[in-house]
Amino acid sequence: MPSLKDLDINKELKIKILLKGASGSGKTVTATKIAGTLANEGHCVLYLDQEKGAIRELKKLTSVLSGDALSRIYFEKYTNFKDLDEVLEIYKKRDEKLGKEGKDNDKIKLVIIDPMPLVELVRASVRNALIDQGYYYVGGWGEATKEIKNDDLFELRGSMYSIANMWMFNFLNYIANSEYDLICCLMYPTETKDKLYKYRQEYDGKFDFVYETISERDTNSVKFKANVIKKRGCLTPISAKPIDNLLGELLEIFKEKYIRKEVEKIEDKAIIQNNVVETDVNITNVGENKNVDIHNITEKEK
Repeated sequence: MPSLKDLDINKELKIKILLKGASGSGKTVTATKIAGTLANEGHCVLYLDQEKGAIRELKKLTSVLSGDALSRIYFEKYTNFKDLDEVLEIYKKRDEKLGKEGKDNDKIKLVIIDPMPLVELVRASVRNALIDQGYYYVGGWGEATKEIKNDDLFELRGSMYSIANMWMFNFLNYIANSEYDLICCLMYPTETKDKLYKYRQEYDGKFDFVYETISERDTNSVKFKANVIKKRGCLTPISAKPIDNLLGELLEIFKEKYIRKEVEKIEDKAIIQNNVVETDVNITNVGENKNVDIHNITEKEK
């Protein structure tokens, strides 16, 4: 068994980041730019999109990255836990095969899950599982069952919400123990009476770095900031003042492990690392004539 002296600490260290905030607060913009920066440095990234909302931001990368860098960003869609599990399993087997072939540099290094609407996702997943099962328990497990006759009208009720709660924590444990570095973008309403959202502190406990994203808007631009909620291993007190550059903060986290160049010297990739989005740019036309090489390898999409 390896001693601490024998361990490659840099390899063993996993980066687990949670970006949480309301819609439009900069989670996707920041995550896609991180993906572009790592791909430009020669690392493979898996981007998992539940709403197709990242497509617009990923499209911007086609105008600033080479085809070689774009080929290292893998894009997959998912709708529920089952899809997510299947996709991750496909890439795990892919990476195992690459490892046996001695192609470790081609293995996925970072997984981005964007967005990760935990409450809605677990409820949809539990609902789908019960519909596939064809019945549910009345009053609790081990009691009488009732057939689900109309899939469209079936909704969760009673103890089914407890099942969703259990699934949520199982999923959090699953991704937190992933062999990949991870960025999860959690969208949640700022004000809600929903009981499942009371577990926000438990979400934070699964990650090393937690940021609550904020957007500031003026006439011509949007600037993304963040409140620092958690930084594991931080030796100094976390300031209550929001950080002005969330992207720069995250790049510093990845810099030691992945980014060999000085970030400040990547002049031709400045657009990737810009923390400000100009709102008067017609982004629907950005990269329109580029050969987009963000690709998909799952069997269901072939």
